[in-house]
Amino acid sequence: MARHRSVRQLAVLLLLTAGRAVLAQDLDDTGKTLPAQCDAPTARVESAPAVPVELDQTFDTTNPLLGLYRPEPGSVDAAKAQSETCATEVPAGTEATVEKTDDAGRLLAACASPMYLATAAGVRDQYALPYDPANLTAEIRTAVGVLDPARWVGFDADRPNFHFGHHFPLTFTSFFGYRTATLTLHLRPMKGDYAENDTLSLWVTGASRGWGARLADLGYRMTPGQETTVELDLRTLSTGTSTILADINLFHNLNVYIQDDTAVDSMTLSLACDGSAIPTPLVGVIAGPGGCSDLPEHDVFLDNEDNRNANNRGGWIGATVSNRNTLFRLCAVDGRLFSPAAWAGANFAVVSLAPACPDGMTRFDRFHDNEDNRPASWDTAPGGSPTYTVQPEKNTNMAFCVAAGTASGVPNSQFPTLGMPYGVFGGRTPRVAPSWALDRGYVFLDDEDRRNKNQPASPPASTWSFLEPGGNTTYFLTRIR
Repeated sequence: MARHRSVRQLAVLLLLTAGRAVLAQDLDDTGKTLPAQCDAPTARVESAPAVPVELDQTFDTTNPLLGLYRPEPGSVDAAKAQSETCATEVPAGTEATVEKTDDAGRLLAACASPMYLATAAGVRDQYALPYDPANLTAEIRTAVGVLDPARWVGFDADRPNFHFGHHFPLTFTSFFGYRTATLTLHLRPMKGDYAENDTLSLWVTGASRGWGARLADLGYRMTPGQETTVELDLRTLSTGTSTILADINLFHNLNVYIQDDTAVDSMTLSLACDGSAIPTPLVGVIAGPGGCSDLPEHDVFLDNEDNRNANNRGGWIGATVSNRNTLFRLCAVDGRLFSPAAWAGANFAVVSLAPACPDGMTRFDRFHDNEDNRPASWDTAPGGSPTYTVQPEKNTNMAFCVAAGTASGVPNSQFPTLGMPYGVFGGRTPRVAPSWALDRGYVFLDDEDRRNKNQPASPPASTWSFLEPGGNTTYFLTRIR
């Protein structure tokens, strides 16, 4: 371990100086770059710094397939325009869509066959023996620059300082290409080693570039010894010249690479012609007095100030427990159910239980400095939730998805019916309650008195309806059903 620490301390931070290959060039009528001469070789596309990685195991971070570099801004467009113009001597314009629809806008044919394709790798067995083999190819080993198969592990293996790689071969017929795709990974950072610098790379065999990121930068809580379920929307992962989903549609495969202190239990690649393969933006609503019924319940317990505790509450607070401490009982639902209310202009918030918020809502985090003396805060939020108990001091990060509308007359019918009474955060109006509020209340949390570190001190204006910040915290709650 001492040797590894020494290596980490001496590791070179991969902050690379961006190249300057793209010079000022003439533009055609469409704004594309004109080449100096059509028989000239295409200029090398230099790369800009992307993912700072402090390595404890060496691999080829410069390979564009691993996605840890980004193309120099403008260089991809210049190279693409040059090749298009040289090939035809006429600059290419905007390409027309090839999708055929009827008068109602419905597709006349499936985007691909089958319309839904899900491929699993590894067995969902909680890292149990025997280890499940991965489909490690020579191309993956070559791309990473680690050719020795002995340096690679399969699914379930919890051996630090090893590499993991898996190749998904895909069989489908593409007409217009799948519209949505999700890669779901069940990961567990290893205890006692340095997993903070682990990276994930995705690329498609046949494509020129890939996508990559540090696991710690994906927005999930990565706790050593605890499993986290990571969902990646492959439509949004840009390689600089394409997206991972577009490359899958073209070349029918996917490579996954992870290094080097994170165990992989299993993973599933899902593709669909509709929106069913989009990661679910899970949120938590305030449980009514009867609890969550058939919905999953996730609790967040905040150990408030012990000395002269001033906790307070009033009005409707649902199943929230407020005494000398505070317990939020949250029911987990698909956050997209609240997009209509957000689009209608309502101002409210729900608790974020996944890194992504639904359309129409934005992420906001409130950090609670909890009791310092024998702290006892805890939570049962799902793995990877941005709402969690911050170790080792056992403070609490409350993450919210906020609808920042300003309309006062949004009807209650814009909010979903969940089959049970529930509430959201919001409704703080001195004289006139929002039209969608059936009842209102508040919870006052007496946060730590000594050297209080509550954050942020000045939150955005959109949080005013549900939050009163400071050294202590007041949350305003509203019953919807």
